[in-house]
Amino acid sequence: MPAEQEELALLYANTRAYEQSFDIFVSLAKDYPTNYDYQFLLGGIAGILASEVSRVKSLPYVRAMKTAFEQAARIAPDSLITQLVLLELYTELPWVLGGSDKKANRALSVIQSLSDIEGFLAAGYYYRTTKKNKEALVAYLNAVNEVDVCSTPEVSNDAYYVMGVLSFYLQK
Repeated sequence: MPAEQEELALLYANTRAYEQSFDIFVSLAKDYPTNYDYQFLLGGIAGILASEVSRVKSLPYVRAMKTAFEQAARIAPDSLITQLVLLELYTELPWVLGGSDKKANRALSVIQSLSDIEGFLAAGYYYRTTKKNKEALVAYLNAVNEVDVCSTPEVSNDAYYVMGVLSFYLQK
């Protein structure tokens, strides 16, 4: 039964019926609080909904998104993608909604312990968003240098994209 509900929620999401998908994932996450996939997907759908409505109407979705991603991180603390999402949430959200430099630094430490290259890229992102441009440049350069050292780095597709953009700008 939960597999069918998950499939239905994903179908709703694929057809841009995000509210229906959200309702199903809320139910699944509540019924199965230790299921990483349900928590992560709930956070993602809530994030999409939060970005599509006005700021006032987005508050419940932002809270649901933050709570779901934090629960996913408790279930799978070594999930690189979840830690990257939390870093972005904590740096972008105002403190009233749960944003925090302390929490962002904690997520950054976890990312750095999981992957050198992703850690440098995450540090660059964090420093750039906190207006520490010199530190961001150093972190990004360290990421590029780390790629030169590693023969086959294990990084996400997003990291490959960021590395490509960095390489383009650094070549100039």
